[in-house]
Amino acid sequence: MSVVASSVKWVFCKQNLEKHSQRVYDALLSKYPEEKVDIKDCAGTDLCSLCMDVPFVLRNGSIVHAKDERDLYFKIDSSMQFLSRERLVPLPPAPPAAEKKPETKADETPKLD
Repeated sequence: MSVVASSVKWVFCKQNLEKHSQRVYDALLSKYPEEKVDIKDCAGTDLCSLCMDVPFVLRNGSIVHAKDERDLYFKIDSSMQFLSRERLVPLPPAPPAAEKKPETKADETPKLD
């Protein structure tokens, strides 16, 4: 089960790892070793309050946060499973374009033969 190559980039904050999310990081690397997972000293100065309060990770630049480690792992794992799921039903082709009928003006009445 592999995810589309380089479709997801995860960034963990070092401070948040120490306080909240180390086990999530370890589990993510264990289950998805081919994924891009980085650790930054600071994920962003505007995230400092979040960093100290709850576990979080940046997924392609967007914040994914949770109330605890278990919830964060569930969110990450759910998104990874969604991305790796095989599509069992292919999308049908688009229907052919309908032929356009000539337009009649509002004041003209169609001729009946």
